[in-house]
Amino acid sequence: MPRRATRSHQAPSADISTVLAEKFQETMRRLFRPCFPQERTYARFAEIMISILAGEGPKTITSTVFLRSKDQGDWSNDYKVFSTSPWEPEDLFKRVLGATIQFLPNENEPIVLAIDDTCHWRWSKKVPGTAWHHDALGPKFFGKGSGMPPLKWGHQMLHAVLMIPPVLGYAPTAIPVAYEPILGIPKKKKKKTQASGEPVKRGRPKGFKPSETLVPDSSIAQIKTPPKATEQALAVIKRVRSWLDDFGLQERDLMVVVDASYCNGTVLRNLPKRTEIIGRTREDACLYAPIAQKQGKQIYGDRIPTPKQISQDTNIPHETRVFKFGGDQYQFRWKEANPVLWKNGSKSRPLRLLVTLPVPHGRRSNRGYRKYGYLLTTKLDGDSGPLLQAYLWRIEIENLHRIFKTTLGMGQTQCLSSSPKIFASIAATWAVFSLVSRSVGGEVRGDQQPVLSKWQANKRRWREETRLRQGRPMPKYRPTAMDNITMLRSGLGFHWKNGVLRKA
Repeated sequence: MPRRATRSHQAPSADISTVLAEKFQETMRRLFRPCFPQERTYARFAEIMISILAGEGPKTITSTVFLRSKDQGDWSNDYKVFSTSPWEPEDLFKRVLGATIQFLPNENEPIVLAIDDTCHWRWSKKVPGTAWHHDALGPKFFGKGSGMPPLKWGHQMLHAVLMIPPVLGYAPTAIPVAYEPILGIPKKKKKKTQASGEPVKRGRPKGFKPSETLVPDSSIAQIKTPPKATEQALAVIKRVRSWLDDFGLQERDLMVVVDASYCNGTVLRNLPKRTEIIGRTREDACLYAPIAQKQGKQIYGDRIPTPKQISQDTNIPHETRVFKFGGDQYQFRWKEANPVLWKNGSKSRPLRLLVTLPVPHGRRSNRGYRKYGYLLTTKLDGDSGPLLQAYLWRIEIENLHRIFKTTLGMGQTQCLSSSPKIFASIAATWAVFSLVSRSVGGEVRGDQQPVLSKWQANKRRWREETRLRQGRPMPKYRPTAMDNITMLRSGLGFHWKNGVLRKA
């Protein structure tokens, strides 16, 4: 019986699908098996993760039970893999980083690490680890009148990815190396009351003697405030730096790419050795020039124009270069101020200011991206081109968030106490799958990939014809997430039965 294709892709080549499925299972076992105490625990973990990756419908543990045709047995062992089994997601990510090193070709360029956060929204206030977080997609008018940004209830996750530079294409491959929850401020416990409604009296019990030793009750322990998001991001940077040192990359520099949330004094002043950072800053940031001749403890010189004023100053020359961005090549212009001091951020540590100018698309100059970009970096020497290229690669972590939430169902309701651990497991499994897909299927989409649907093929044909008329180079498409998942389904032998995707 021939296998049916998915909604948007036709069946791919059988040979490459089988190779992809076999190599994925082999690589996953080689990397993840030492992290689990027992063979049966890993076997159950691998079945659940592969079912989430290759299955359709809800991406929950309950749906994987039906997909594996184990709905008539005991379900509790599947949940205990993530709730009671003694293993940590950090061990999975460390072994993923060790497998990613072979894909970093150039020893002279720094290793790019992108950090960002995303939220998985919840509705119940009883889910552990949930709190009020900023909603980036909320309405802009919400905070103008009330002075409060749009908020939403849910899990906030800190995400870090390692970028594999492109060799043939225009876009890098993002490999997750951290996916952990950002803990919100816990609620204060209510005072205990007696049956009569009176509060419980606190103090020394009757007959207390000073010589006696009291054992503190763990239920009355003080609740410590969890670390802030910037402190967790700094801990992730130090962890990745130590992992690179453990794998023999002490001489390679680590370039961290962040947005404005993590470009602050907490991160800038506490970076580990051989680590640089580049991040976005405010357009009205208060910057100073270094003092020409030091006098006592004074380190700040005259105040320089704000980044917005520098971008609008026509007397300051700009540089122009072509960069790889969004699966294509674009011409970028930028201005530079080096060195500068940020009194409210890095304090005495000098920084480098890069101001990117708008990027027009097409023949008309009023089309395209019309906003300015204001970047600060700790790397003062060398060419600024690789710094901008590393920052442009940060868009891949945003694309990975979309894949996690739409294709992999990240954020769907799981076990109440084990949701962050399940999310981290899915991210680590996707990292292994991305490495295997890159080595088997290639970096650029070829004929061995699944056949595109009619509307996708027509859209790409129109784009190629337009570029041919304009005399521009042809675009290089990479395999999409659904391309690789379709090949995995074909290689694993998943098929449709009674409208449900099941394994043969």
